[in-house]
Amino acid sequence: MAVFPKSETNVLALAGQMISGLNEHSSLYPSVSVEALTNLSMAYTECNNAINAQDSARAAAKNATIAKNDRQSELEEQMHKILYLAEHDCMNTPGNLDYIGWSQRKPGSPLNPPDQPTHLTPSYEGPGILSLNWRKGPNGGSVSNYRIERSDQPAGGGVPGPWTLLTTSFTENVTLQNQPRGIEMQYRIVATNAAGDSLPSNIATVVL
Repeated sequence: MAVFPKSETNVLALAGQMISGLNEHSSLYPSVSVEALTNLSMAYTECNNAINAQDSARAAAKNATIAKNDRQSELEEQMHKILYLAEHDCMNTPGNLDYIGWSQRKPGSPLNPPDQPTHLTPSYEGPGILSLNWRKGPNGGSVSNYRIERSDQPAGGGVPGPWTLLTTSFTENVTLQNQPRGIEMQYRIVATNAAGDSLPSNIATVVL
């Protein structure tokens, strides 16, 4: 048994097929009167007309929204110009801005350096491939990006070399390719923003 369609497209498709089939093979459906077929055809036409009207209304609404947004942008531009001039005029008497519903600008909050990243964890991904994951510090300023740094142990042991920048990341993870194999390496993460650098994260020691 066929299932009556639910979507608009499928309802219209079935209605159109019914009208066509009844018109071409009316003798096969003696119980369907001419009046019933006429009513079905009228309902089909009116439904299509309503859909077309809805599409036109949507297009008109979209165009009206675009026009409204353009007018609002123009209004805001003119407002910004006058507010800039008024702020200059009232530099020494900021209370006068109250007359135009405005107020003196508040100084911005100072930006602090990011907090120390934590829980640096390395994961071996393949020959010369290493993934590093860490967590953002719980306090401090927002993070602009992270610096991923590495220090290599000299062959035969000794004091690790200087920290060198490998790459940067905007998220708390990175995958490093073509890392040296067979030597001890140390990795650390430094968070940074315009106010400065965080303390380095814990050190992850790796031998690939």
